[in-house]
Amino acid sequence: FSMAGADWPEDFADLRAGIRARGWSDEPLVVNDAIGALHAGSPTGVGVVLVAGTGMAIGARSSCGRVWHSSNWPTAGGGRGLGKAALHAVYAAALDVGPATTLTCRVLALYGETTVEGVLHRRTERRGERRPMDEARLAPLVLDEAEAGDPVAASIVDGFGERLGLYAVAAARRVGLGPEPFP
Repeated sequence: FSMAGADWPEDFADLRAGIRARGWSDEPLVVNDAIGALHAGSPTGVGVVLVAGTGMAIGARSSCGRVWHSSNWPTAGGGRGLGKAALHAVYAAALDVGPATTLTCRVLALYGETTVEGVLHRRTERRGERRPMDEARLAPLVLDEAEAGDPVAASIVDGFGERLGLYAVAAARRVGLGPEPFP
């Protein structure tokens, strides 16, 4: 069972108990979802995987069976990380402490606001429904604007890619992969 939320020893114990209680398996093997993705992408299950969805999952496995996964380390953040970076860039541009960006128009349209301050108000108000995963909705806008040539969006995407590379190297080191190539 490759499962999101399988991060710490107590998580694995709880998930195994839940699987046994449902009668799905007497002795379930539970792995972090990044490790399941690694096995899906590498025929031998050896290598490094970075899964950048709403959040981020990183996993690695060496040929001697040493395994590591990210377990909520503060990493690049997936879509939420891209979205947060976009909001910071839009806020900085509105305050004239950062360069103008086409992300501003896209963010205003997404939130149905006419000012950046209106977006900030909407995102920080204490009344009404709070949406903790809200930033992830901005990720496609960041990618679109980067592809269209916006230098601010391109910088956000480039920085995200650089961090992914650093985390891949860190994961490989954790399990002893390298210097030879690996999946």
